[in-house]
Amino acid sequence: MNIICDNKNLFDFDKNIKQLDYWNKINYTDFFKEGEEYHYDNIIKKIFVEEYLNIKNEYKVWCFNGIPKFVQGFFYDNLEKIIYKSVYKRQFSKHCVFLDKKFKMLKHKQFYIPRIGFREISYLKHYYKKLFFDEYNKLFEYAEKLAKDFIFVRVDFYLTNDDKIYLSELTFTPSAGYIQFNNINTNLLFGSFLKLPENVKNN
Repeated sequence: MNIICDNKNLFDFDKNIKQLDYWNKINYTDFFKEGEEYHYDNIIKKIFVEEYLNIKNEYKVWCFNGIPKFVQGFFYDNLEKIIYKSVYKRQFSKHCVFLDKKFKMLKHKQFYIPRIGFREISYLKHYYKKLFFDEYNKLFEYAEKLAKDFIFVRVDFYLTNDDKIYLSELTFTPSAGYIQFNNINTNLLFGSFLKLPENVKNN
C-alpha cells in the first residue's frame, strides 16, 4: 500500500486520492488475520508522506530479547547480464544473505529461493560484500537501542547511495511467519535465540 513518486510535478492527485480512499476502507482486522498478524488488529489508519530515497541496500537486524544477532542483507544485481541461459530472468534481482557482527556470511542459513539454472549460494559467496560499508556496526548499535523492550523484533534499515542510514520500520512477524528456510538447522538456530518469559510460556 505504497505510492512511489519520484517527480512531484507528475503526481496525479485525483487518481491517487481515490487509491488512498480505497485502501482506507479496507477492514484490516480480516486482512491481517490471513497472515496471523494479530498485532495489526484495530490499527489506527494513517496516511503519511516520506522523503524519496535512492536506496542502495537494505539491512534487517534480527533481535532476540533485545540482543541483535545478525543482519539479513539485501543487494541488487542485473542478472540478465550475468545469467544468459537461465529460465529465471528479471532485470533487477534482489539477493538475500545473513551476516554476523564480523560481516561473515552465515553458511547454509539462507532463505529458500528456487531459481532454475542459478546457483544462488555460490553466487552470494562471491558478491555479498556489496553490502559492506564503513559504518556497518552502527546497524547493531541502533538496533539494540530500538529492540530493548521487545522479546523479538526485526529492525529494518535502508542504506542510501550516499551511505546514509535510515530507519525503515520495526517488524514483529517477518513475512507473516511464512518464510521458508533451506534446512531444518536454520529453524533450530533461530529458535535457540528466543527466550520466552514465564508469563508468555504459561499463556
